[in-house]
Formats: sequence, C-alpha cells, structure tokens
Amino acid sequence: MKVKKVLKILKYVSLLMALCVVMALALPLLATRGSPAAQQPFASSRVLVKFKPGTSPAERAALHQAERGKPVQMVPDINVEVVRVPPGEEKVKAATYARSPIVAYAEPDYTTYALGDPNDLYFSKQWGLDNDGQAYKDSQSGTVDADIDAPEAWDIVTGTAEIKIAILDTGIDQSHEDLASKVITSTNFTDSSTANDFYGHGTHVAGIAAAEANNSVGVAGVGYKSSLLNVKVLNDQGSGYYSWIAGGIVWATDNGAKVINMSLGGSRKSRTLEDAVNYAWGKGVVLIAAAGNSDNPSPTYPAKYENCIAVAATDSSDQKASFSSYGSWVDVAAPGVDIYSTFPTHEYAIGKSLYYDYGSGTSMSTPFVSGLAALVWDTQYGTSNDAVRARIETTADPIPGTGQYWTYGRINACNAVGGSCGYGGAEPTPTPAPSGTMYVADITLDLSTVQRGPNLWTYTIATVTIVDQGNIPIEGATVSGHWSGATDDSDSGVTDAYGKVSLESDKVKNASSGTVFTFTVDDVASSGLTYDPTLNGETSNSITVP
Repeated sequence: MKVKKVLKILKYVSLLMALCVVMALALPLLATRGSPAAQQPFASSRVLVKFKPGTSPAERAALHQAERGKPVQMVPDINVEVVRVPPGEEKVKAATYARSPIVAYAEPDYTTYALGDPNDLYFSKQWGLDNDGQAYKDSQSGTVDADIDAPEAWDIVTGTAEIKIAILDTGIDQSHEDLASKVITSTNFTDSSTANDFYGHGTHVAGIAAAEANNSVGVAGVGYKSSLLNVKVLNDQGSGYYSWIAGGIVWATDNGAKVINMSLGGSRKSRTLEDAVNYAWGKGVVLIAAAGNSDNPSPTYPAKYENCIAVAATDSSDQKASFSSYGSWVDVAAPGVDIYSTFPTHEYAIGKSLYYDYGSGTSMSTPFVSGLAALVWDTQYGTSNDAVRARIETTADPIPGTGQYWTYGRINACNAVGGSCGYGGAEPTPTPAPSGTMYVADITLDLSTVQRGPNLWTYTIATVTIVDQGNIPIEGATVSGHWSGATDDSDSGVTDAYGKVSLESDKVKNASSGTVFTFTVDDVASSGLTYDPTLNGETSNSITVP
C-alpha cells in the first residue's frame, strides 16, 4: 500500500469511523419507484420564441395574434418568450414563428430528465474520494488510487462559503443534517408546489458536491465548505422542460453562482438552452453537465455545448462505467458507480434509504467536478472561469479510455488545486498522430415529419461518416455542410469515435410528397489530415418526402 495512502488512512480514521457508525444506523425505506410522466419530447401547448433586436411590441403582438400564441413567461436576460399555443400544434407553431422575418429563432420547449440511476443499499466507504482497494460495498472492491485524491486536495484547500454552487435539479432536502447549513437560498421553476426534493435526485447530487465534512455524521462533499443554491428545475417525477433549465441557469448566474451543476440532460439541441449557457459563461460562471447514460456517443444537451464541461462516469477500477455516454465531445470523467451520498429525510419517489444510500449515473459524476471547481476557485488558479476549467481538465489523470471516451481523463482534485499526486494506473496506449488523407465514406439522411392538414412539416438530419485511406474512422474531425432545395440551412459538428457526426437542420419546411431535401458536405478539417472530396465522390445525398 502506498505511503501516502497509509498516512491518509491514519489521518482520517476518526472521521471514517464516525461516518460508518451513522450510516449503519440509517433506516432503509423502499418507496414506490417514481418514473417521469410520459416521456414526451417537448412540453404540450407551448413553444419558445426569440424575437430579433429592435422588434417593436406591436410587431410581436401582431405575430402572436396571427399564430394564436399567448406569451406567458419571459426567460430574462436572454429574452426568450414562452408562448402558449394550441395543443398538438407545437412543432407547427415553432416552424411558422421561425419563418417570420422578425424572429431570431423558435423551437419546441424540449423535455429533459435527471440522469442518475440510484440503486442498492447501505454504505461502506466513499471510494470516489479515497480508494485504497477496500471493500466499499458488500464484497466489492476497487483499484488502489482509482479516486480523485480528495483528502490530499483538502490538505491544500477546503473552499469557502463565498463560492456558491447552484444545484439545478429536483430540489434539495434542506432538513438533512449534512445539507441544512449549506443551502443559502432556494427557487422553484417547475410545476411542483415546493422547492423541496420529493424525487430524491437533487439531494443525492448536492451531497456529492458539498455535504458538510468533519461534523461526525454522514458523508463528505468534494467542496464541503462551499454554499449551495437550490434551483429546482426538475419536478417531483424527475423531469422538466428546457425553459425551466434556461430560467434556472439565468437565475443562478444573477444570484452569484460561481459553479452551476446540471446532472440532467435531453437529446435535442436548443438555441434557448445554449443561449442560457452562453449567458452564464459570459458572466464568469463554470458550468458542468452530465454526459448521459446511453452507453453510446450520441450527444446530450446541455453537456455538448462548448461552454459546458461534459462529464462521463468511471467505476472503482478506473474503467468507463458500462452505462456512460462517451465521445470526443465529452471533456472529463469522474466516479459515477455506487456513489454513496445524501438522500431526503422524508419519503421520495426514487425509493432508496432515508438519509444516505448509493446512486449510479453520470449525474453522480457531475457533482464531483462541480465540487472540485469550487475548490479551484479558492486557489491561485481561480482567476476566471476559463482558468478554472483549464485547471480541472489539464490536471486530470490519463486513465485508460482517455482520448477515446473523453478528452482529458479522470479528474484529480489534488493536482487541480496545486498538489502533486501521481497517477498510479496504467498509462493509456499512445495514439499515433493522424496523417494522410480523409474523405466522406457515407451520408445518411433522415426525415422527421409532422402532418398539418394536407402538408408535411419536415426536419432533416444528416449523419456523415469520415474515414482515412485505410477506412479507419476519424474522430475529432470538424464537418461543415448545408441543406439545399426544399430547405436552406447549415450546420457543423465534430465526429465521434466511430467517425460519425449528426447535423440537423434547425429550419422546418412545408414539404408535400415528392419534395427533395439535399445535404452537401462543404468541408472537413482535422489536424494532420487532408480532406479529399474526390476519393469517394459522395459529398452530397438527397432524400425525398414519401
């Protein structure tokens, strides 16, 4: 056993003994497992509309009247209106609003969900903070040093209450012994009647980020001296809408958050959500979001946005969690399997133990990074959100999977705050620098249509595959392209580990049977590689509305 680990165990033995006593006494409660209300892709009877600068109130009112839309709410600072529309016409109304010359964009109010999957009972040790290969749950044990080296980081800095972490989630149980002193204010953006947590997810996430430490009870959060803002954006069934998330981001920013934790996500990109993320980043906030639990490279939002740190999950042997999403768009990894943390002190939908229990998911990985961001803010490296993010990413441990599943590695709190904690695992196999020529191997087009009277309103999605001359998929290539014919729009994106990227038209067209949509790849860029559009000859593809 490493010397540093022995010293660490001796130093924290009294705290760990206290934790074990309290957690052994925690009473299990198996409640009925809650499930989100029917997982509709977007909110019923409303859309999100952003008017162009300079549009007069009279012009807005006239368009709302023409479209039978009624503004019911405004997401402040980014100036997006939540507009009530006739039920069943959400996609159609978003499309018609978007076609107006006075509208910057319009879109459905997409649905998002909590991304954790808490399971199992009882606690042994918090392996994610300190892993000595111990049996942390039943007979399970992990790999020595497959942790974030939190105690070593705490020897350097423990944070301060001046640093506020906003937990955008299902609420926080403020009567919990490990959280009661941490929550300084609460707000509720959902259809729930309270900012309290009756689903269970938000309380679990909050404990991982900032549960009180050295108080002889419960667990220790990564940034345990930080303050918490309880921003309820998911309801008591664990789901919510993008407008709630956007509103929560803006509110947290305007109320002094230095870190925003979003252990949630949806599968559809959104201009409204991205505007809110960019607003917070522009105000100096560090935003951290869960990559998702799909076990594939499909992106999750808001994690994929440039101004979010996207977080994947690892297990106690420093391997990618079986459920974790991955890809070139994911930035870092953090522990996410069997993470022991706080749960509500009253009945809640997830149905685990009262007070403390295990949870798994990228939702659990995300607050490890949020707690670390709070610590880094309190060091010499905390000069800006850019600097904090860079410190977290560039000091991560290069565990196996780095460069394939995520860009930078599994976070190391000790290194991030200025310590020197070497990585004890196997270094990843170096990937040779790419060279040669790449080309478009395939373009697949899909349509998503909504019937409106005799017409079809149609979205288009192009999936492009990039390979080299040896037919090896190229990850990290930036692909730019445009639609023509029935719709005019452009998009760009970065290929995943399979060389694939999906580019979506944000514009919707009234398309009758026989309408042709064409997508063309304009350019492909990747370091060390040259794009040759003549190699395969397939730089465009068309699809016809049936």
